[in-house]
Amino acid sequence: MVEEGYDVQVVIDAGGSPTEIADDIARRTWENTGVRTTAINQLIADLTERLDTEDGGILVKILAKEIIPTFGQFK
Repeated sequence: MVEEGYDVQVVIDAGGSPTEIADDIARRTWENTGVRTTAINQLIADLTERLDTEDGGILVKILAKEIIPTFGQFK
């Protein structure tokens, strides 16, 4: 997809690897090919052009209530 001109992102905290070494190898591999690394909260912010709109406010509430409390639970 990168070769076709798409801005490709991997949401680093949306999956799991058996080890930190596996994470590091995968991250280096995709970043060396032009794929960006992001986190779920950043992806949501990117999909919402502005958080100070009505829709943005809804997403902020979802982030605060549903997403941020789960950080670190899936290691």
